[in-house]
Amino acid sequence: RPLYLQADALDAGALELARQAIRSHYSGDGEIHGIVNSAAVLADASLANMSEDAFRAALQAKVDTSVNLGRVFANEPLDFVLFF
Repeated sequence: RPLYLQADALDAGALELARQAIRSHYSGDGEIHGIVNSAAVLADASLANMSEDAFRAALQAKVDTSVNLGRVFANEPLDFVLFF
């Protein structure tokens, strides 16, 4: 069964705690097979109606969380990484 955890992906320490929680929850094989990045900045506008500052904030959240996920889960034998 999947385990759903919520962590502030801008905080590498919070992601590391989530990684440890996953590994301890699945004490059998302890492998992490995939991660989902659904970071979002709620700018409440479509891309066509979004200001450049709002777009930059939304994009920066995606970039920063992706970098932290890469660092924290770099040594895991992942089957997939899903980005929304």
